Amino acid sequence: MRTKFAENFSAILKIKDISQTQFAKLYGVKQNTVSQWANGKREPTFVDLCRICTLLNVDFKEILGYNPRTKEAILQDIIGGHDEYQKEQSALSLQMHKDGYSDAEINIACKELYKKRYNEYKKVFGFED
Repeated sequence: MRTKFAENFSAILKIKDISQTQFAKLYGVKQNTVSQWANGKREPTFVDLCRICTLLNVDFKEILGYNPRTKEAILQDIIGGHDEYQKEQSALSLQMHKDGYSDAEINIACKELYKKRYNEYKKVFGFED
């Protein structure tokens, strides 16, 4: 499976007109290692990642494919996947359904519940919107 790192690493090499062989030689690893990084068969270590970013003069976020949209997706995955949140959302949805609320009203209430939980995480971890 090709990772965001693999896609971005390959694209950056191409943009900078650096072959995998040339990168491997200048970096000091086997060409096979660079090929595995570029094809997503192997991930670089943290130290290698730091060195790769330095050599290619790119930011970690750029090579890893991190942007505001991925940040939101990651937060939704963490918050939405939390057992406590899922139980609370399920109970809210079930109760509102029993009380005769429409699907649209239930959806709005669930979004508000998520927003509340998001703000709790934001307060604890101090991330920006």
